[in-house]
Amino acid sequence: MSNVNYSIQEMTHLALGIIFIISVVAANCLLIISLIRQHRAIFAVRTAVLLSLVVGDIMLALFSLVIDLLGENNIKCNSTFFSRVYRDYMLQFVYSLGLLMLALCLMVAYKRFEQQQQLHIQQQHVTALNGVDSSGHRAGLDNGESKTLTLGLALICSGVPWLVALIVILPLTAPRLTMCYAHSEVSREIIYIWACVVLPASLTLLVSAGVATVLKTRQEHFPKVATDYGPGVVDSVEAFPLQTSSAFGAGPENTTAVTAVDDVTDRSVDGQPHAAESTSASPLYPDPTFEQQQTLESATANDSVVRTPESHLGNPNSDRLMTSNFKRQKSALLVVAIVHFVCVIPNAVFALTFAYNPELHNDIDHVMFAVLSDLCKWLVVLRSVLAPLSWIGFLKS
Repeated sequence: MSNVNYSIQEMTHLALGIIFIISVVAANCLLIISLIRQHRAIFAVRTAVLLSLVVGDIMLALFSLVIDLLGENNIKCNSTFFSRVYRDYMLQFVYSLGLLMLALCLMVAYKRFEQQQQLHIQQQHVTALNGVDSSGHRAGLDNGESKTLTLGLALICSGVPWLVALIVILPLTAPRLTMCYAHSEVSREIIYIWACVVLPASLTLLVSAGVATVLKTRQEHFPKVATDYGPGVVDSVEAFPLQTSSAFGAGPENTTAVTAVDDVTDRSVDGQPHAAESTSASPLYPDPTFEQQQTLESATANDSVVRTPESHLGNPNSDRLMTSNFKRQKSALLVVAIVHFVCVIPNAVFALTFAYNPELHNDIDHVMFAVLSDLCKWLVVLRSVLAPLSWIGFLKS
């Protein structure tokens, strides 16, 4: 068996360490900037969770990688051990839980979006009947009351992965904080790998794929829900993205007033006479030409209407934008979950197969073992660069 050239290995570690420290910090700082620029209140929890994961990656660069550069001879054994535990186990466990939290938040946010859409369609239906629209006032109250709740929920969701990691990992590492790595127990290392890396990363990938599939199915069938209220209501949603009682002019104060439109025999549209429709027309489906004219006349006089944060609901362009946003989020979640799985699982498989298997460890060539060990180690660190760049790509799109 060939021997390892430790001087070359040390120089390689130094160069790669410097490169990855700069890369990890730069990529995560860019992600912070992107999150701040494109922050939306409806995605406050997502932003908080991502920022907590960003902090974890930056700590990897400024703590674990810096200690690796300084070398084991210049650092106490406990610090070296804890930096390795943080890099190989704790951060990967936290990132897996963070992705699971993001998947849960995405499902909840989309469910809320669907409920708001259906509620708005119902309100449009009532407005078409009675000419009364209280959706804006109600949305404003709901938004004001939910600010504190949203902030608290964001802080809780961002802190849960770290709290669970401390509860799970500290009991495993506590007995070894007073001893060096050379005296570690193989059985405990195997527990680390399964509990902190393999199972969470695998579960994250499965959940992310499941969420992407479920959201795709719900988005494909959601338009059918909107049409359950009748074609007239859907047309009114498209024609009136924001309705108030004055948006109908003096017309639909009640159903009688709407029906009275049909009794007019001579109405002018843009100065041209317009023949009246049959008086047997249903009040649920008033003359669309008359409604468009009334809307245009009242639009200028009502430019000062204050739109509430949820006044975009029912606006086809805004709805498509929100739907597209959810599509990008589920795609981003799935891509990052795949990147996370691909980067951390090889190191776990290598450790279980070779590092903690004395028979295979003694049979493999020393140079090959060193190359595979370093490759898997830096692949774990590479996740802290690829994942932020993936998030940035989907945020900018």
